[in-house]
Amino acid sequence: MEQLGELDRTLTALRFFELDEQGNLPSPRTFKFSMCTDTSHAIITARRGPKVHRVDDPQCGGDLPVEQLELLVDRLANTRRWIGDR
Repeated sequence: MEQLGELDRTLTALRFFELDEQGNLPSPRTFKFSMCTDTSHAIITARRGPKVHRVDDPQCGGDLPVEQLELLVDRLANTRRWIGDR
């Protein structure tokens, strides 16, 4: 249960449900667009009550807040045992 609590706190801290499809917080003054080809993607889908939100991080070398969540999910799921260190 503590792991779910940690995930929930991280989703809240990152304002996950406010992020756009690429993991950026919306800003009325800027328009962000990036395009990468031939890269791996980290796709996270979270459900909180009736809300469902999906972020697809193309991992283009940017510094997105959602990357903290990706690392947390990897740690909690112990993905290192299958894919090694990131």
